[in-house]
Amino acid sequence: MKIIEEQFKNNTEIQNLIPAGSHLVIAISGGMDSVVLTHVLLNILDQFNYQLTLAHVNHGLRENADADMKFVQNLSKRWNLLCEVIHLNPQTKNSNESVESWARKHRYEALEKIRVKTRGDFIVTAHHKTDQAETILMRLAQGSGGKGFRGIHPENGLVRRPLLLFTKQELMDYAQQHTLTFVEDETNSDISIPRNFIRHNILAPWVRQNNHVEKGIIRTSSHITELVDATTFTVDYFYKKLVKFNSEEERILLKNKMKHLPVYIQLELLKKCMDLGIVQWRQHNWNSLKSFLKNSKTGDVFSSDSGWHILNNRKEWIVFKNKTITNEIYKIIPDGNTLCGKHVFNWEWVSTSSEVINENRNSEFIDGGMLQNKKLFLRHWVKGDRFQPLGMRGWKKVSDFLIDEKVNLHKKNQQMVLTAGENIVWVCGHRISDWVKVTPNTTKYAKISLKLHQ
Repeated sequence: MKIIEEQFKNNTEIQNLIPAGSHLVIAISGGMDSVVLTHVLLNILDQFNYQLTLAHVNHGLRENADADMKFVQNLSKRWNLLCEVIHLNPQTKNSNESVESWARKHRYEALEKIRVKTRGDFIVTAHHKTDQAETILMRLAQGSGGKGFRGIHPENGLVRRPLLLFTKQELMDYAQQHTLTFVEDETNSDISIPRNFIRHNILAPWVRQNNHVEKGIIRTSSHITELVDATTFTVDYFYKKLVKFNSEEERILLKNKMKHLPVYIQLELLKKCMDLGIVQWRQHNWNSLKSFLKNSKTGDVFSSDSGWHILNNRKEWIVFKNKTITNEIYKIIPDGNTLCGKHVFNWEWVSTSSEVINENRNSEFIDGGMLQNKKLFLRHWVKGDRFQPLGMRGWKKVSDFLIDEKVNLHKKNQQMVLTAGENIVWVCGHRISDWVKVTPNTTKYAKISLKLHQ
């Protein structure tokens, strides 16, 4: 069965995947797939100048685990290859973690340790076309999104999978032709394991009936991947076009600019705003976001496990990162700058003028004499805070004032106030209290401002 070796020698895709002269760390279990991979690489060694190291991970999960390890060690001696072994401890598995996911995670960590230790260029695994078809069917059964149908990637970081071009039957034919010996994992016949059920009860009988099934599944996966790539391009385009960044932790999407887009694109845009572009969401998370987009009212908030939130704010979606509200109180010196966490408070004495004009919402002119000898503090507003807004006769709760000012929930939670003793001087960025306003009797003018620290 020279076809596999010939493919390695002539296929530019494989040659680009594992360039000549590379030091390859081969993940070898002792099973047929990894033994065939090692044998093929040995046979083309001279042509491509590969350096080979065998890497075996003993998971400690099966009765035959030690026997498989000894088989690999003996094989490495017979083929004159360096063999590195790492033992895993199954007792480190969490109770809420499946055996399969635990084994996979720690296996790749162990392989990477061996690669670093031996100064290898790439880790090479023996995943093949039949593995690919099984994976796609499993993800279909799990209700995976479009990205899940990409299946197993030929490369992932420094991991390379050159056998994805070949079916398991082709590898078996190769092993028989070269009379290769290998070990059988007894758990492969356990159909209580989902992948094994798909392998033995679905895919294998299907292939016996139609030997083009695997190719068809993978071809369909390729078509879906192309559609996913097109969708990703579309989402990236509208993300750059429609998303406004107020800060690193706050993004704005205008509803009227989004509403004509397909719902799926709108959802992906919101997901990308939460820095979740490559995260595979569970179906219930996706459905929850979809329901929020369709049914939420002004003021409603969607919260993700990542700490990001989406606020329905009338004409816009506000996507923001959860910020920790501190109870810190900053003492303000009525002259110069005071650093207050992420903000800088500035107090500036100014000369008398016939007309005092506010430059922007972040600065105000006040009667500085009213605050003479008073202790000034900057803090977050708290429930129960009241003040007399400039121009009003009565008092108003800060909470109600912010609602009237149409301050959204996110910004409301971040609102700062300047106080003199128990009295509020300024709801920062919005309104001073009436009692500190400039009047004809003012003799000391002060300009106060609050800005983010650069």
